[in-house]
Amino acid sequence: MTFKGTSALVCGAGGGIGLATANQLIRAGVDVTVADLKDRPAELANGPGRTLYLQGDLSNEQFVKT
Repeated sequence: MTFKGTSALVCGAGGGIGLATANQLIRAGVDVTVADLKDRPAELANGPGRTLYLQGDLSNEQFVKT
């Protein structure tokens, strides 16, 4: 199965299940946007897909608009 050319948004990916999910997607070649309140985790994987880390609160309308 290939995920090349796909993209995903993973919320709450600063640790735990969200981080593990983001890492699996990144390693599979998915372009992943990662969002969390925490700083970018050092454990965030590198892979063939592009990764964008957004630090902020997705429940904050102003953050989402920018």
